[in-house]
Amino acid sequence: MKPKNKSSLEKILEEITPEQQARMDAKMLLAARIADAMEAKGWNNKMLMKALGKKNPSEITRWLSGTHNFTVDTLTDLGRVLGIDFINLSTEKEQPVQQFNISVLTYSDSSGYSSSVLNEADELSTYQKTHEQNLFNIKENESR
Repeated sequence: MKPKNKSSLEKILEEITPEQQARMDAKMLLAARIADAMEAKGWNNKMLMKALGKKNPSEITRWLSGTHNFTVDTLTDLGRVLGIDFINLSTEKEQPVQQFNISVLTYSDSSGYSSSVLNEADELSTYQKTHEQNLFNIKENESR
């Protein structure tokens, strides 16, 4: 049986390096985020063009194609009019805010049971350090 000839597309796709693929993925993601932000504002290409002070509607179409290599200036301008940060230059890694309340019931021979509510990470850490030795002593006594 004769081997199947590869199509031109298959040949091209085989030649794409991981670096080239990563660049293309980033361009497509930027185009999708711009399109999503435009949709959220109820804007079409012409409205975005006017908001940016551009004169050529084909420029917006090119941006949304997913193949355009954006400049920092363009991404900054787009972010300003669309209300999205396309370039995050923050050096700090943002941590998600988590809120919690933990009810803790403790027992000691001298004071009996006591109840605490911990609702901040620092309180939990302090509580844990304070009571770690007590927990260790309880486990040690149970094993005897």
